[in-house]
Amino acid sequence: MTKGLCASELASLKKSTGLTVGERLYKEWGMTGIRGEVEAGFPTVRAYALPVYRELKSSQRYHVNDICVQTLLQLMSVNEDTNVVGRHDREMLTYVQQYAKQALEAGGILSDRGVAMIHQMNDDFVQRNVSPGGSADLLAVTIMLEYLCLAPPAI
Repeated sequence: MTKGLCASELASLKKSTGLTVGERLYKEWGMTGIRGEVEAGFPTVRAYALPVYRELKSSQRYHVNDICVQTLLQLMSVNEDTNVVGRHDREMLTYVQQYAKQALEAGGILSDRGVAMIHQMNDDFVQRNVSPGGSADLLAVTIMLEYLCLAPPAI
């Protein structure tokens, strides 16, 4: 079982290398993380998250929590989450992406089978100390952008 790094271990890594985790991953793998997303105008949010979020929201059949879970799964399936890689490795990122894809193929939060997979995924990630925090951050960006689009113009 892969043990993820805790916050103090990540801080110690920065002290020993002089680099943040994001800087180290960029140097080693060319991974740009959230900096790359911002610089490129949030392509992962625009291409993957917003379409799912908007489609489910427009149907008016789902609770906002379910919409967010389904959108998070979508993000997890495609995002190069540097939080996962920084605490573990690229193999764990592939594992997270594949697990999220399988949950989506099972229907995600919108089916009983998908819900069961999501619960299994949660238990597994807790046990392995896996945190797809980069994908969660992109979910927050998705929600913010959606509500900014709905906001009336300021007077």
